[in-house]
Amino acid sequence: MSDQREGLSIVGVGIAACAACSAPPVIALLAGSGAVALGGVMFGLLGVAVVAAASLGWVVIRRHRRRAGPGGEAQPVSVPAPTRRPR
Repeated sequence: MSDQREGLSIVGVGIAACAACSAPPVIALLAGSGAVALGGVMFGLLGVAVVAAASLGWVVIRRHRRRAGPGGEAQPVSVPAPTRRPR
């Protein structure tokens, strides 16, 4: 019976060593994926803010142009001929 326990203790030590060795990379992977997810959320929120600001600007400009009324037809404007000053 002691031979079986001795064999199990070696397996237990191996499992503990495996967990101790593999835990940091797994934790780092989970933390990295969380940071990537957080970065994706922040990028998405920034995109929503930019689209909202652009939409608001478009609506304001459209309303301003509508209130200003039509510009009418282009009319020619007379411009006096340039004059030269003597030296």
